[in-house]
Amino acid sequence: MKVGDRNFGRNMSLLIIHKMTLDAVPNGGGVSSALDFLMDTKRVGASAKAAAEWAIQAIEALRAASDYTGSKDEEEIAGMILKERDKRLEHKRKE
Repeated sequence: MKVGDRNFGRNMSLLIIHKMTLDAVPNGGGVSSALDFLMDTKRVGASAKAAAEWAIQAIEALRAASDYTGSKDEEEIAGMILKERDKRLEHKRKE
């Protein structure tokens, strides 16, 4: 995925898309919210830029955490965040 002048790998792209979906379809929103979002190319572009910045900041925050000892690689950290998200979603589905 390319946002602005930067190319992102698979995990970062998925993290960015995840954030974009949260912005596009707020709690209580539905198909009409998603369609409204997708039909507005300016909104999609702005959302992609904002989501990319959000993902970069999330990873930088993790790297800076004093108790974080994991990888410093952006793609690996994004993958770790996505795995944690998937665990939480699976747990919610079981409730």
